[in-house]
Amino acid sequence: MESGGRWQYCRVLAKGLFRVGTGLRLVLSVIAFGLSMVMFTLVEPPGSGSEPGAAFVACLVLLLAGRPAAVVVHECGHLLACLAFRVKVREFRIGRPDRAAYRFAVRGVTVAMGKPFAGQVVHDPVPSRWRAAVIVIAGSLANLVAAGVLLALGLATAPPLSGAVQVPVHQAIEVSLAALFAATGICGLLPVRTGWGSLSDGARLLTLGGGRLARALRQDEVLQGPRGAIWRPANAGEAAE
Repeated sequence: MESGGRWQYCRVLAKGLFRVGTGLRLVLSVIAFGLSMVMFTLVEPPGSGSEPGAAFVACLVLLLAGRPAAVVVHECGHLLACLAFRVKVREFRIGRPDRAAYRFAVRGVTVAMGKPFAGQVVHDPVPSRWRAAVIVIAGSLANLVAAGVLLALGLATAPPLSGAVQVPVHQAIEVSLAALFAATGICGLLPVRTGWGSLSDGARLLTLGGGRLARALRQDEVLQGPRGAIWRPANAGEAAE
């Protein structure tokens, strides 16, 4: 039997971690959006009389288009890590697991395509904890590498600084996408329980341990499939989100 006081403490700590992770995700999202808006504001020539609303709309459109790309890169990172360790991949999903999606098979792997604002790679159990950890963080690592490449391109193609602070359109796009990809990668490493009952990559890293906190984080994890179907809880070695 678990010690009642210690177990309750771990449960409270787990809920606290989820709340902190959710809050930090919101802060990072606001920072990425703000940076993108600043970059698009600087695109307009000084004194052109352009409305700030134009920068806001351009930023919003870019983020809505860039988010699916960040999700695909994230899940491809998990997929490549599984292939590198020769771990059998069962499903590659773009979209929430509790929403209907178009499905087809590629070499025995089920590919599910839904609304591209979330994703999941389901695979067989991993034989070692360190390999499981690498697979879990591979998605965020892919986002951060892509962000670094985009930022490097933006800086490398930037014109020489002049008296007026102004940036070309392509640089605003590259820096804004870099901020979005970086925010997606960092957010993935924060401990969060999603709205459909799954754990984020950051929470799954913590579940790789064998202590009470790891068990508390896994407690009552429920995955809902399409049409309300309840799946069994996934462990850290079977799914990376």
